[in-house]
Amino acid sequence: MKVLYGIQATGNGHITRSTEIIKELEKLGHSIKVILSGRDPKEIKKLKLFKEYDAYKGITFVIKKGKVDYLKTLSNIDLIQTYKDFKKYDIKEIDLVITDFEPISSRIAKKNKIPCIGIGHQYSFLHKIPVPKLIKKDYLNKIFIKKFTKIDYNIGLHFHHFNQPILPPIIKQEITNKKIAKNKILIYLQHEDNEKLKKLLKKFKKYEFNIYGKKEKKKKINIKERGFSRKNFLKDLEECEGVICNAGFELPAEVLKLGKKLLVKPIRGHTEQEANAMSLESLAYGKSTKEIDEKILSEWLNTKSKIKIDYPNVAKEIAKWIDGGNFEDISQLVKKTWKKTKVSQQ
Repeated sequence: MKVLYGIQATGNGHITRSTEIIKELEKLGHSIKVILSGRDPKEIKKLKLFKEYDAYKGITFVIKKGKVDYLKTLSNIDLIQTYKDFKKYDIKEIDLVITDFEPISSRIAKKNKIPCIGIGHQYSFLHKIPVPKLIKKDYLNKIFIKKFTKIDYNIGLHFHHFNQPILPPIIKQEITNKKIAKNKILIYLQHEDNEKLKKLLKKFKKYEFNIYGKKEKKKKINIKERGFSRKNFLKDLEECEGVICNAGFELPAEVLKLGKKLLVKPIRGHTEQEANAMSLESLAYGKSTKEIDEKILSEWLNTKSKIKIDYPNVAKEIAKWIDGGNFEDISQLVKKTWKKTKVSQQ
């Protein structure tokens, strides 16, 4: 089959899991064309993800000081350009469209009557999963998920199945634990005030904190500020004792697979992250906090991880399911992947 794969480039999680599925589909002989949107095309080019792809501005959230800025988000949306992008796209011989919450590819599918499969974490919210009360009543949020990418079939991903037809997370199989460096902590809080955070971290001198941001900076006492590099990031992830991050999906899932302790701070006003934080707490998979202060950090640093989850090669199973061509039924795919998922107490 010739497949058009749309990837929301706003977060690295969308890119990571989509890349894994694309790799498995190509092994089965399928031809893949890629669309990336939601980030400046110049920034996408720097990532060096694919040899060939089309990049568009698309639609993304603007986040300031750890909170979604809805006014800036709305003012940043260029609907006319987005419409032009999908209307002019050349769809020669495309048999199937797959989207990981990427709107242009899904509209190309709709316009040209091509089957479209949505694969991603956001689609799990179309099912009955635990969410905070305010989100549960937020019908606009569910409508937004349905309308943002117009799909025919959905495959939602989550930390746990909640007795719903959703799948486990998609994680790079190469990620394994290296020799653990005691008291080494990885921090990835893209939208936080690092200066305020560093003042707090300096009080915990026996720990080494590796903060990932935009630029590499000279080490100060017990703090390393590192520019983002996927290679270095994975090395630190495999070696560290614990991770502090926002309540996205892909990174917490990687932390759970490695069996490390986890502290998440959901972005305020970001309904997906608030729901993720609630799930992690309710499942006892990690600790969640609205603010990182001295008390919270001290308590978390003095705890040990209790959970390790061995998620299977979900990308490979999804690729085999797509190859089979029966998109109406995912029951066996759901059953098979969760049966292979092993949760162990440490």
